Amino acid sequence: MFADIETLAHGIRHEAFKNGQRLKKISNTDSAERSAFFNKNSLGAGMATSLTNENRSKRNSINSFQNAITYMQTQEKLLKQSEDVYNRMRDLASKASNPILSQSDRDVLNNEFIRLREHGVSLSRIKLNDNPLFNDLASAKKYKVNFTSGLTNDTQYDELIDSNNNGQYNNGETRIWERERDVVYNSGKLKIKVNSGVVGDRYILKQGGDIIFDTGSWRTRGNAKNYDYDEFEVEWGPGQDTKLKFYANSLGGIDEVKLVDNSGTKISLDEALSDNGVYDNKSYYLDQLGWDSDGSPSGIQSREGIDISNEVEQVETFQSTNPSSILTLRIESETLFQIDSDPFELPDLDMEYVGNEKDMQVEVHPLGLGLLRSGDQDKDFEFLNLNSVEDAAIAISNLTEEIEGIGIQFGRLSSSFSRVEAAIRVAESHIGGSEKTLSRITNAGLEDDALAISKSRIYRSKSAALLTQAMSVNQDVANFLL
Repeated sequence: MFADIETLAHGIRHEAFKNGQRLKKISNTDSAERSAFFNKNSLGAGMATSLTNENRSKRNSINSFQNAITYMQTQEKLLKQSEDVYNRMRDLASKASNPILSQSDRDVLNNEFIRLREHGVSLSRIKLNDNPLFNDLASAKKYKVNFTSGLTNDTQYDELIDSNNNGQYNNGETRIWERERDVVYNSGKLKIKVNSGVVGDRYILKQGGDIIFDTGSWRTRGNAKNYDYDEFEVEWGPGQDTKLKFYANSLGGIDEVKLVDNSGTKISLDEALSDNGVYDNKSYYLDQLGWDSDGSPSGIQSREGIDISNEVEQVETFQSTNPSSILTLRIESETLFQIDSDPFELPDLDMEYVGNEKDMQVEVHPLGLGLLRSGDQDKDFEFLNLNSVEDAAIAISNLTEEIEGIGIQFGRLSSSFSRVEAAIRVAESHIGGSEKTLSRITNAGLEDDALAISKSRIYRSKSAALLTQAMSVNQDVANFLL
C-alpha cells in the first residue's frame, strides 16, 4: 500500500518536472537559440545562432546605408544651392563683361559676385558629423600646375649660407633656392628628377611650411650635366602617410642647349636626354637607400613603382597634416644641381565605400564642388572676380564649366543612391528569409508540447485523487491497528 502511494507521488513529481520544461520552452519562443536548446535540437540551435548573428550584422549594414542616404540627401541639397549660386555669378559676370560699363557699376557687380563666390566656396567645405561632404579632387574643373618650371642652377638663389666670403659664392658654400606655389589642391603627386653630383644636394618638399619629403644630402656620380638623373615620386594627402617611389634612370649626357629645340621652344627633359643603357648612379642610390642590388641592370628593378616610404634609410617622408595648398620645394646646393619635374598630378580618385565592412559594402561616387579659381598659374590661381572685362570673361568660362559639372555630380549621386537603396532591399530581404527560418526553429513542436501539458494536467489530477484515497485508506488501517 505504501509502495503504491510512493509510486503515485513520484509520477506526479515527474509530470510536474516535464511540464516545467515544456513551459520554459514555450516561454522562450522569443529566442530561437533557447527554443532549439529546450527542444534538444543542437543542429537547430547552431543554425539559429548563425542566423541571429547574420541578421544583427545585416541590420548594422542597413543602419549604415540609411546614414549614407542622409549624407547623400544633404549633398543633393547643397548641389542645388551651388547650382543657383553659380548661375547668379555667371549672370553678374555677363553684365560685367560689357566694355562700356562704368567702373563704379562694375565694382557693385563685383562686390555681389565676391559674396556669392565666398558662399559657394563655403558650401564645398561643409561637413556632416565631421565628415566632408565634398572632395576637391572630384570637382568638374581641373587645374594644371607646373611646379618646378624655370628652376635651374642658374636661377637666382634666395639665400646664401656663408660665413667666410662676404656673400660671394664659391664652391663649398651652400646656396638655397625655394620655389613656392599655390597648387590649388591639398593633395597631389609630384615626380622630381634630380642630378646633384658627388658633393650632394638636399631636396625638401613642404606643404604649408611642414616638411613632407626630405632627401638628405643626395649624391649622384659626377658633374650633374654629364650623368644620370634619379627620380622621386611623392604623393601626399590630408591625414595620410606620404608615399614615396623611386626610379633609377639610364638617361644622361645632357647639354643645356639640348633643352631647347631649333625653334627655341623648351622641350621635355626626357626628350633632351640620351639613354646609354648604363645606370651611372647605381652604387650611389643603392648606398643612400640602404638596399642591396636585386641583380637587374638598375639594381632595383623589383622595387620600382611601389611605395618604399618605410623601406629606405636616408630619404624621409612625413604625414600630411597641414590642409594648405601651398607647396614649397627647397634646394640646398654647394655646387651644380639639375632638377626637373613632370607636371603636378592629382592622386587617383578612388570610389568610397559605405555600409558595414564586416558584412555588406557599396561603392559610391565622391562628389566635388567648384573651387572658383582662375586657371592662371602666374597669378597663383587667384579666385574668380569681375575687376575687368578680361576677368569677367574668365569667370563666365569657368562658371559655365562648373554648372555643367553640377549635372555630372547629380548623375554620380543618382547612381550612388540606386546602389545604396538596392543594398537596403537585399539586406531586408535576407533578414526576412532568416526570420521565417528562425520562426520555424522557434515554434517547432509547440503544438505537441501544449497538448502534452493538457494531458499531463489530467493525469496529475487523477493521480492526486488516487493519492488522496490511498492515504485515506492507509489512515483507516492505521486507526484500526491502533
